[in-house]
Amino acid sequence: MTATDDRAPRVLAKAAAAGRMRGIGLDTWERARLQPRRAGKVLREGVGEARALHSRERRLVQAALYDLIRQERALALVLGDSSPMALWLGWLVGEGLDPAVAKSHHDAPYEALLDGTLEERLGAMPADEALAIRHGLPDALARRIVRQRGPDAAAALLRASDQRAPITVRANRRKTDRTALADRLAGEGFATEPCARATDGLHVLTRGPLTTQRSYRDGWFEVQDEGSQLLAGLVEPDGEVIDLCAGAGGKSLAIAAHGVPVTAADVRPGALKELTRRARRAGVEVDTIEIRDARLPGRLRRRRVRRVLVDAPCSGTGVLRRHPEHRWQFSEEMLHERTELQRRILDRAAPLVAEGGTLVYGTCSVLAEENEEIVRSFLSGHPDFERTDRTLDTAPHPDGTDGFYGVVLRRHRPLA
Repeated sequence: MTATDDRAPRVLAKAAAAGRMRGIGLDTWERARLQPRRAGKVLREGVGEARALHSRERRLVQAALYDLIRQERALALVLGDSSPMALWLGWLVGEGLDPAVAKSHHDAPYEALLDGTLEERLGAMPADEALAIRHGLPDALARRIVRQRGPDAAAALLRASDQRAPITVRANRRKTDRTALADRLAGEGFATEPCARATDGLHVLTRGPLTTQRSYRDGWFEVQDEGSQLLAGLVEPDGEVIDLCAGAGGKSLAIAAHGVPVTAADVRPGALKELTRRARRAGVEVDTIEIRDARLPGRLRRRRVRRVLVDAPCSGTGVLRRHPEHRWQFSEEMLHERTELQRRILDRAAPLVAEGGTLVYGTCSVLAEENEEIVRSFLSGHPDFERTDRTLDTAPHPDGTDGFYGVVLRRHRPLA
């Protein structure tokens, strides 16, 4: 790798030695590894602690924390040592640290990281096993992706999922349009280019404190991946909409920007509070309802609307480039729990859809178990619904978006 200021030899050597860089990095890594369900929060907190470092040191620690998730299994295989210290130093060697310097802090065969040992070992393995190690995946997840997509497409998908995700924003059409937003961001020092498919989307090419800009505070845009914008676009904005798994409301806000009434429901009161704050900044109205138990609240259960969105909780395998820690959370048990939950949520959503209305089902998963198989199961038990030809299936490769799945289902006859 060509040395940059962040990877200058003295910065790498400082990161290898005892001190704040190594201390923050290792402490954060170990705490995240022990709490896979909270790993995202722990990693963000660690990056926050790294703000006390100089900018190039902070960027290196942040890159290390997320790269170690992706490279953990490959580093451990070559080094024969899975201790946090060995992994930290091994990552630094891959970035340009002299192996002898790494060895002075913790003994391991770091030079093997540079001599092709990894490729030789992976080349002798079955495709799914090799991909699991190369990309830090659980074996069960790699097997599924290879079985469903084939070795070559799986490899391309996982390579893309290891890359840094683009920063993408959605112009808030209640206040502006994409062209005017691009001009304003340019005036604030941010170069952009239009998204290929999302009509309100811009990729931001300049790195910097985007959400501290006046255009953000004025509600001109929301940060939202192009795939997420496309999923929201499957909901036709021609009547009241219920967003049944709204979270912090990125899709609710995108739909409400068309001027239609949106009711956002979720089991997380903190997320709904954040949605309310974002809606106020965006200048749109979104009614929020907290779901507290297995049954929907009465004021939601009695509704019949033309548009319902279910962006279901899922494995998150489509957003690994933004959330590499989702690798740690995947298991057969977790997948089974998610698919059962997806079925239950769709069953609850179905009665909310008026005759002639549509139910949009979506996930940020690339797994058939959470996508096509859930839809087939739903349709087999709900003959009053039919599948339309409006679908979405994106992935980091070849689309350059996060991995989103979506399908529009229409109620073609009254509920029995």
